[in-house]
Amino acid sequence: MTVSHDLPPHIDGGESVAPAGTPRDIVAKLNTGIVMALQAPDVREKLQTLGIDPVGSSVDAFSAFVKSEVPKWAKVVRESGATAE
Repeated sequence: MTVSHDLPPHIDGGESVAPAGTPRDIVAKLNTGIVMALQAPDVREKLQTLGIDPVGSSVDAFSAFVKSEVPKWAKVVRESGATAE
């Protein structure tokens, strides 16, 4: 089983993240650029045609979202028997 091919597309890990330890000012600059891109009508339209609902939240909101999702998806992976390839 591979996560990218066998699980629903809304959990494919398409969110943007930076490596641990990336300086906060760099993360903030990346976030600003990503949010600006996600607000562009052509980008929003293209993502929506792919079934993606672009959000473009703050760094802290995205961090909280990821932290809240980890336990749920860890359980799914554990129970499914999925392994990294």
